[in-house]
Amino acid sequence: MRKILAILLLALLLVSCRNETSVSTSYETPGTWAELFTVFWEKMSSNYVFWNLDYGEGSEWEDVYVDYLPLFEDLGEIDEGDFDTACRYFYEITSPLSDGHYYVDITVNDNMFSSYPGMRRSLLSYGCTDDQIFDLFSSWDGMYFTALYDEEYNLDLSGDYSAYAKGLLECQTYVREYIFCLDSDGRSSTYSDFSAGSLTDGLDTVYSIIGTFSDDNIAYFGLSNFMLYPYVEMNHKAIMDFLMSFRSVIRKADGVIIDLRGNNGGYLTDLQYLWPSFTPGSDIHFADSRRKDGDNRLDYGLWLDITIEDEGRGFDSGTPIAVLVNRQSASASELSVMFFKALRDYYGYNVRIIGETTAGANGTLIDSYSEEYYNAGTTSIEPYMTAIYTPFSQVRYVDGTMYEGTGIEPDETIAFDYDEFISGNDKKLERALEWVRAEIN
Repeated sequence: MRKILAILLLALLLVSCRNETSVSTSYETPGTWAELFTVFWEKMSSNYVFWNLDYGEGSEWEDVYVDYLPLFEDLGEIDEGDFDTACRYFYEITSPLSDGHYYVDITVNDNMFSSYPGMRRSLLSYGCTDDQIFDLFSSWDGMYFTALYDEEYNLDLSGDYSAYAKGLLECQTYVREYIFCLDSDGRSSTYSDFSAGSLTDGLDTVYSIIGTFSDDNIAYFGLSNFMLYPYVEMNHKAIMDFLMSFRSVIRKADGVIIDLRGNNGGYLTDLQYLWPSFTPGSDIHFADSRRKDGDNRLDYGLWLDITIEDEGRGFDSGTPIAVLVNRQSASASELSVMFFKALRDYYGYNVRIIGETTAGANGTLIDSYSEEYYNAGTTSIEPYMTAIYTPFSQVRYVDGTMYEGTGIEPDETIAFDYDEFISGNDKKLERALEWVRAEIN
């Protein structure tokens, strides 16, 4: 046993003592593009948590420093240098990153630029080119991406990014507009038998709906974000009443549809408010997380369980559950998908995931800048980089699979069809209903 422990200790020391470039960042405020790049490179070295996925497990990050430092040196002073060229370099450097949450905001005088690797991947999948994406990222004005909108700030469905903008419509139509396809006064009569309760009562950040298709007792739960936690903490009556309604409807249903389309995440605590309604009488370990415990790129700590604690409701594992997702299902949504996937894979539940591959943004974030307390996470280089936004921990599915940057593939893929959607035909929801009804019968 002592020999085994000694070997393990030696292995850990070897990992912790990797040779990594140490650069001088002694200046308080960068004055040149080379200095800004150097601080950025160093902060990424210590704060970025996904090196095991990117740049040759971090070893090729050394090459980035060697290759790009002379290019930034040629740009001279930040206030006088070529802003567009500098941003192009940062765009090239950050584009390969797997981190689905990642973005970096660069502001110099009246010039602003943001690089979002995850959004870039999505835009590429819609047929956009890197030049178009760079132009879009250069159009940021503090009010999301101006180029996606018309003069009245409606989504522009005719420009270079029309395919992507149309895809966003599926994400924005649910819950916030009472989900048109479930509205008895809406564009489709298919779901006129649907009765629902909604949660919008003075809660600007919470959009949720729960109801039942009356003919066959199929419960539908749509959730546009996971923002219940602050209101639960203040014991907000609307939230508490809604959670009681949710649990009651789920418990009595013969089939369930969980709609996470367009849900880009929020508080992980919300999962513990919602998903114990589905536990089988035991806690569900469905994922793991780890963070860095040192400044070196691969100084990782232990993987720790992510668990939904059972609350004694005893859900029937034979009840069919359809989970709807799309490209904008991210973060806490993806952890929710992992939860339902684990129920099927390890507990024999009847679960089917329907829609499109999710966003691939699984890392966990905290509310404030984390570098003061952790060896990873969001940081900044004031006044020029107002945010380098990145999680402080990794997440993997319980079987060890990491979905960061790739997303979770559905069991059944149904691409978004804009023309069908605006005519009132929600193909993903229709398929979910078809499958659940077949399983019930």
